[in-house]
Amino acid sequence: MPFSETQTQAQVVSIRFSPDMLARLDEATACRGCSRTEIIKDAVSGYLDNFFWFEKAVSQGLDDLRADRVAHIK
Repeated sequence: MPFSETQTQAQVVSIRFSPDMLARLDEATACRGCSRTEIIKDAVSGYLDNFFWFEKAVSQGLDDLRADRVAHIK
């Protein structure tokens, strides 16, 4: 199947885990019945979702503070 411009090719990323982390990862794969790759992708995706949500919330909060759109409690 030819590669089209609308398709994106996944890139391989190498990562090293300590034996303890790898054991925990394998335990999670056994519990979920899925691959290491699925667990890692889910974990990274969740982390990035949370990271960007937090960055946006902080930025909006700072904008509100600068614009004096906050409640002042004494």
